[in-house]
Amino acid sequence: MKLTVYDKGNSHPAMTYKGKRVVTVNRDGTIYLSKVLTLELGLKPGDRVCVANDEEKPKDWYLFRTDDEQGFTIWNDARCGRFSNSYIAGMILDAAKVERCAGFMVDKDPVENGGMKCYRIILTNPIPKGLRAIRDKVV
Repeated sequence: MKLTVYDKGNSHPAMTYKGKRVVTVNRDGTIYLSKVLTLELGLKPGDRVCVANDEEKPKDWYLFRTDDEQGFTIWNDARCGRFSNSYIAGMILDAAKVERCAGFMVDKDPVENGGMKCYRIILTNPIPKGLRAIRDKVV
């Protein structure tokens, strides 16, 4: 017999996504890039990213690294990469039909667009974040 034992440490929905490429978006505007995603993109504090939406496919959102000074600056945070923009956070959450906060997986393989490597943010199957989000989803 081969048992998988579940306990407090591994039975939270977010544990399924630990160590994965995840973008977490809060309605307050803070956007967190998981440590794994931050490392894969080679981001460090002071680097910049942009977020893009495909006009032909409104649910397709992308993240890419940029040298443009208009890009969002990655803050100094040892746990993850993060930046803030409430307008974009709201649009992403609205497109995913999420009320307050959720995490989203990010495709491993980028698509090329105008010489940029764009990583698709997968809006289907949002990852609930926080106890309230989990409670609201269960109830």
